Amino acid sequence: MDLDHDIHVSVCDIELSEHQVEVTVKTFIDDLQIAVGLEPGREVPEAYTSSDDMITRYLSSTISLHLDKQNIHLNVDDISASNDAVWITLTSDTITSYDAKHLNLDYSLLTEVYNDQTNIINITHKEAKKTFSLNHKKKEVAYELD
Repeated sequence: MDLDHDIHVSVCDIELSEHQVEVTVKTFIDDLQIAVGLEPGREVPEAYTSSDDMITRYLSSTISLHLDKQNIHLNVDDISASNDAVWITLTSDTITSYDAKHLNLDYSLLTEVYNDQTNIINITHKEAKKTFSLNHKKKEVAYELD
């Protein structure tokens, strides 16, 4: 398979506001296509419904977010592509408790496709910002919120 890039990386920005979590994922579009079972340049499978549906299902299996052990359901709000990249915005339902003390993230985006996949996670909460680097060996973040 001939890919246009030698680096396998995604950036995930997580912003916690008073009543919602917003997650923005940025990655290479061809990598995401491969992960959801679409090979760039090849015919789409017969069972193909829509790329948005396939991406939504894939993200729900590779991103899991908890605040104080409560699972935060993320809804895909927007998927937009430009040249080689894709940006996906996910938002949570309304959060009733902004006083959470712990954030736990399981994030394995594209690690089943590439052993050298690096996922950069930026978490913004109140005025603080923290960055983590995940890969196929380290897929979890445990972060104490201020």
